[in-house]
Amino acid sequence: MGGYFISVDTMHGCAKRTLELCREAGITMTGAGATFPYGKDPNDSNIRIAPSLPPVAELEQAIAVFCICLRLAALEKLGVCGLLLDIDNTLTTHDNPVPAAGVEAWVAGMQAAGISLCLVSNNHPPRVEPFAKRLGLDFVCEGKKPLTKGYREAVQKMGLSRKEVAAVGDQIFTDVLGANLFGVPCIFVFPMEMEKTRFFRFKRRMEIPFLPKKIYEENKELN
Repeated sequence: MGGYFISVDTMHGCAKRTLELCREAGITMTGAGATFPYGKDPNDSNIRIAPSLPPVAELEQAIAVFCICLRLAALEKLGVCGLLLDIDNTLTTHDNPVPAAGVEAWVAGMQAAGISLCLVSNNHPPRVEPFAKRLGLDFVCEGKKPLTKGYREAVQKMGLSRKEVAAVGDQIFTDVLGANLFGVPCIFVFPMEMEKTRFFRFKRRMEIPFLPKKIYEENKELN
């Protein structure tokens, strides 16, 4: 019976550290650079995943831990110890009061690793406060992104400097642009679902030329 494996490319310089974090969490994986001659990956970025027929539940748990370790290694590489998180279509679907599947576990994993988290949303208090309370996170509402007001307030609440934080969001002209204006990295995530209103659909169409080619090709229907 033949085997199979999945090849994952991390940020350069993060493969070995990712596997170290996995090992500390109790997950043993193939050594970094296994797909390269003599195991020497010049970029320290490639990880080969070769599951050995574990039960599905165990595999899902292991992959969840691996993803957290991968993100932590990347954050360490960037010198980031705090994240400014958008809500709608980043942590849940638009106006949904319940975090998406896996978000609460992800938040717990980040906090256990010492990563500070703060919600920064353009939405109003009745939307933001209950969601933040459910996750046990501090928050800034009516952040007015892409203006830097919300990010500035969040950094002050966290007691961190700009060099120590990164933003996370799904909109180019609010989250990404706001982070750029504030002078911090932004981790762009693809929206969980496409909004139905004309205003949001127009914004999404305007974003397409700024997206990676793969995402652009997958969303030509928005043109």
